[in-house]
Amino acid sequence: MSLKNQTKHIPLRRCISCRQSKAKDSLLRFYKDANNNWQFDKKQKMQTRGSWLCKDSLNCYEAKSFKKYFGQSHARIFELIKLNTNFQASNRTC
Repeated sequence: MSLKNQTKHIPLRRCISCRQSKAKDSLLRFYKDANNNWQFDKKQKMQTRGSWLCKDSLNCYEAKSFKKYFGQSHARIFELIKLNTNFQASNRTC
C-alpha cells in the first residue's frame, strides 16, 4: 500500500454548546489556568484539559448551554473570542 492512498487523520473535537463533532481547526479551545480563570488557547497545545467551542457560530455563543458551562465567565469568554479571532456578529451557522 502506498502512502498516496492513505488519507490524513483529522482530529475531531466536540463543541460544548451545540455538541457537534467538528475538525479541531474549526473550533476554539479554552482552558482553566492555575487561578481557575478561563483562558483562550490560541495554539491549542496547552497541557491541560480544555473545552471546545465552534469558531464561527453565534448560535453557540447565545445558547443556554454555553452560559451554563462557563457560568459567570461567559461574558469574559465572549470578549476573549472577539479579541483573538476575526469573529463577525453576522455569522449564525453551526
